[in-house]
Amino acid sequence: MKISIINQAYCKTEAISQIRDQYNTEGYVVLDNFFRPDIFEFISKQFKILSDDQKKFDYHSDIDDTYRKLSTINGSTILNKSPLLKEIYDDMQLRHWLESITKSKLIDCNKDLWGVINIHEGNNCIHGWHTDKEATILNLMIDENVSSASLGGCLRLVPDWYSIKKKNFTLNNSELYNLIETNRHVHEIYLKASQVIIFKGDVVLHSVSKMREENNKRVTLLYAWDDVNSSKTVPNDVAIALYGS
Repeated sequence: MKISIINQAYCKTEAISQIRDQYNTEGYVVLDNFFRPDIFEFISKQFKILSDDQKKFDYHSDIDDTYRKLSTINGSTILNKSPLLKEIYDDMQLRHWLESITKSKLIDCNKDLWGVINIHEGNNCIHGWHTDKEATILNLMIDENVSSASLGGCLRLVPDWYSIKKKNFTLNNSELYNLIETNRHVHEIYLKASQVIIFKGDVVLHSVSKMREENNKRVTLLYAWDDVNSSKTVPNDVAIALYGS
């Protein structure tokens, strides 16, 4: 029998049930040491191999009316230079575990959008508010050196985003962002190395808060899957600009 790449503590029936309940109630779940230690160490080493291939972006999304200032290593580059990271994505035990949590049938994303490494390094790096086309996102913190959440680099989530939009349909995006900030709709998640957050990418509004110091850094590996029943199969222009070939 193939050994799972997942921490065995998360493969127990009771744990799966608890994680499933939280995921479907909150729209996300945070897990410590999700991958086996040797798998996490391997992923960390692969980033070091790929780090010279990162591309910088300073980009305004007209769709979301927010900014992206970060570096990325896209799926095509990862596949060419570190194909074993794609093998982790393709691991069927991981896929089946995620399907048991999300209660959906997951399929690979379009072309290069299956995986990406995001690097936020230096003052003013930011990843503005947005939702993804993909149904399920697994976000692994590979490395970070931010000493305090107040210095930026927090993953910020709004699980009830679509409900808020529906109730306030006359507001534009900028006005909605002000609303969620003032009415405390935002969940802030300060991830540490080896922690994973799994969330509903196409439902939960999310962002990464602005980095506040020049030597601050956070590196995340993101894997993304579509729901077989989803109609959102065409990536938007922002995703293509940041993560396309």
